[in-house]
Amino acid sequence: MKAMNVMLCLVIAALAGFLAFAFQSGRLVMNPALETVVGEGEPRKPIISAQVQLIDELMLALESAQADVDARSRQLNKREAEVEEQLMAYNQLRKEVDSLMSLLEERMVKVKDSDMKTSKQMASVYSKMDPASAAQAFRNMESERVAMVLSQMDGRSMAAILDAAVRTTADGSQYVAEWSDAMRRLADDKDGV
Repeated sequence: MKAMNVMLCLVIAALAGFLAFAFQSGRLVMNPALETVVGEGEPRKPIISAQVQLIDELMLALESAQADVDARSRQLNKREAEVEEQLMAYNQLRKEVDSLMSLLEERMVKVKDSDMKTSKQMASVYSKMDPASAAQAFRNMESERVAMVLSQMDGRSMAAILDAAVRTTADGSQYVAEWSDAMRRLADDKDGV
């Protein structure tokens, strides 16, 4: 819309400048009865007909400029409507994404709670087992799962299982190191680090 107004102002300013030039150069006079226009090789015409011709030319130029402005205005309105539709679609998608993210967070909390409950149950079971048997079972689990179970045990049971893991196999120290690293990461995640 602003572009259309600027274009229209420029056209009007150009026409006003052209009229001013025409009056100063003598092509247009204020009193048409007194003067005539004489061009090289042209018969003398009354100034009024030259003024009418110039006004007609100016009107045609103004109508052409107005048509251009109208066409651009329609084009801008169409683009504005398209942008508005895209913005509405974006806002709708954004609401859906926010809703899905909220649902995902809820489910993650439920899964985490379920994992914690399962870990507590497993910790209770493994702490009652022979430490060497528990260590053997832990060697077949993922380090993160072992860390969750060990973190739910009391210190005495955890120490007995870790000691049994180191004593029963040659690579037991490596398992204990992996489990310890996993417990540290788990503790860091709980602290929000």
